[in-house]
Amino acid sequence: MKKRYLLILSLFVFLVQITFVQQIRIVGIVPNLILIMIVMSVLIFDDKEGIYLAIIFGLLQDILVSKALGISILIYLIIAILLYSVKDFLLNDYKLSALLGIFFSTIFYHLMFNLICILLRDTTRTIQFIIEITLLETIYNTLIMFVVYGFVFKHIKGYEIR
Repeated sequence: MKKRYLLILSLFVFLVQITFVQQIRIVGIVPNLILIMIVMSVLIFDDKEGIYLAIIFGLLQDILVSKALGISILIYLIIAILLYSVKDFLLNDYKLSALLGIFFSTIFYHLMFNLICILLRDTTRTIQFIIEITLLETIYNTLIMFVVYGFVFKHIKGYEIR
């Protein structure tokens, strides 16, 4: 039942990300709800749901939104695997772990994405632009995680986080 709930919620989040959220930019920045969902699934679930979501979200995002196939799936998959590798050292029932997870995942996502863009000779980005976007989206994603993680955790696990 929880996996079915996760799948339905994930598809809803993806649809909201590629439609509605694009219209509510704050200072030109859009939160990455997909990344937030992947980080939450890695921290909350014991199985490899985060890796499955990373593959599904990355593939859908690459096919429907991106200019190049494979960039999103690669970055999301690396983030999910890295989070799973340090998950044993994190206390997933603490909100601080979720906030640190999304904070560093957002920075890593932008570093990897922009590195790939540079390697593909996409020179439309300046260093200042990259830093501004990364910092603002990191704050945005962290604030959303702060608000949402406790509710989702309680709904899935059945008890409140600290």
